[in-house]
Amino acid sequence: MGRAIGESLGPVLGQPIVVDERPGANGTVAMAACASATPDGHTLCLPNNSSISINPFVYKSLPYDPVRDFTPIINTGFVNGVILVHPSVPANSMRELIELSKSQPGKFNWASWGVGSFAHLTMAWTQGNTGASFLHVSYKTPGHALQAVLAGEAHVTQNNPGITLPLLKAGKLKALVLAGNKRSTILPGIPSFVEEGFDLNFAGWNGLFAPTATPKSIVQRLNAEIAKFLADPKFVARFLTPLGIEPTKNTPEEFAAFLKVDRETAAKVIKLAKIQPQ
Repeated sequence: MGRAIGESLGPVLGQPIVVDERPGANGTVAMAACASATPDGHTLCLPNNSSISINPFVYKSLPYDPVRDFTPIINTGFVNGVILVHPSVPANSMRELIELSKSQPGKFNWASWGVGSFAHLTMAWTQGNTGASFLHVSYKTPGHALQAVLAGEAHVTQNNPGITLPLLKAGKLKALVLAGNKRSTILPGIPSFVEEGFDLNFAGWNGLFAPTATPKSIVQRLNAEIAKFLADPKFVARFLTPLGIEPTKNTPEEFAAFLKVDRETAAKVIKLAKIQPQ
């Protein structure tokens, strides 16, 4: 996503944009670097909701404050993670999976990529609100969790619709429900959690931020230019759809309001999961 925006935004601004990937510690390394940068519009960051909404509740201390240290620019898109099961699991909807787990407590493994990961939080919410019973199994990455389900080692996981579409078409997985409140253009036949009657409007997202105190004129210019890309069908088809990203756009003020609600939702889900900050 960062490279897509950089490639498109550079010519518009008349200067090259360098994508500086800084992996590590669930995004905290990159976010700390962005927070300490000069607020002149030359350093931006493109985190997902883990860095902004989830990390504050799963780490005892962070090298940045997600509210104080950043200025929201624009929400660039949602990734409505899809709940996937191995074809051998006799369930074709989320409600059927829940009832199946109740009838055989602890039999079905739910694979995630760690405590506090999106897949783990979705499982925790499901168990806490429906009485479902799954055995949480943690893997190193989303890819490892997905492979575990493909191999029949685990029964359930959550992953990106764009990545898993070929596997679904090949019959190697079954899709039950999508995170959030909307259907995906990639999997239009799969309902969302909210559509299925679950009170869980909690989906993955990406967004562009600048260090706090970045001039408002710069923030507004960046918002306006990136909104144009997100409304361009060619940009979406080339860069976003293959990544399973559903484009959206909003003002900086609307994005800030959304973030407040998203953090509140994350706090509730994490509390339900009984995760102790590390």
